[in-house]
Amino acid sequence: MGATGSRIDGSARERSGPARPPVALVLPVPPAGVGRVHGLPRSGNHAVIKWILRNLPHRDHVFLNNCAPFRDPMAHHGEAEVNGGRVRQKMRAQGDCGPALARLTGEDGPFLLMSYERWVPSMEPEGDGRLSRQLDDGRIDFQVLVYRSPLNWLASLLVLQRRRAEARGAPEAADGIVATQLARYQGMLVALHRDALPGITPVCYDRWFASAAHRAALLQTLGLPVRDNRLGRVSNYGGGSSFQDLRNADGLGVLSRWMELMPDPGYRAHLAQAAQNEAFMAAMAALFPVDADVMASERL
Repeated sequence: MGATGSRIDGSARERSGPARPPVALVLPVPPAGVGRVHGLPRSGNHAVIKWILRNLPHRDHVFLNNCAPFRDPMAHHGEAEVNGGRVRQKMRAQGDCGPALARLTGEDGPFLLMSYERWVPSMEPEGDGRLSRQLDDGRIDFQVLVYRSPLNWLASLLVLQRRRAEARGAPEAADGIVATQLARYQGMLVALHRDALPGITPVCYDRWFASAAHRAALLQTLGLPVRDNRLGRVSNYGGGSSFQDLRNADGLGVLSRWMELMPDPGYRAHLAQAAQNEAFMAAMAALFPVDADVMASERL
């Protein structure tokens, strides 16, 4: 990727009116490193992303959130950050990113981190299979897949999608979205169980959240120093926590979300459907035996 080929796009729409022409901006220096973080929505992606960014050894970084798969990420992303400051924001992309980018003048260049939530490595690729077009895959320093225990992930997803569907005046739409994401989750967990994702560093959000020692070991695997191994603050990407309005991540009850949803008929119906997939149940028994025991004991 050349110094003049790294564009950050302002193609997001205003809340009203037609889409504006993209304003292509150029990084003044090529990236010193590149990483990708994959994870289905409500997997704890942004907690892990913020932690990675805090532990980068580079002076500067650029983060592209929710990139469109199999397209140029520099032109197709939801939001962009430069050194932690959001400079492009979906639905509200206004202003000039130039001053923020102009300050990226370090000799080594910034680290470029991209997130993908609409595609995870267990899904079928499109076209020629180049996930981040215009980027040389050989320049990717690491790839991370963030995943979460099935019961907690599904609980968080269902609560969020219900809230969004109700806000749109279409509460019945939530179950269809959840079913689609659940099918993707099942395929991902089966692939993880079969060790079928070469080149990917799996990060189980539950373990990451619970253990500082585990987080430190993951940083070593990624080739990063331990600079700030705290959980940090709750990100407001994706609306923050589905359950709690907190800013400090230490107070989140992320490991017990399923307990609040287990009496819910809709939640149980999704679990019952998932239980029909034998390969998924085998993967869950191996990777999350407590979740598997709960599902068995609940007689879904």
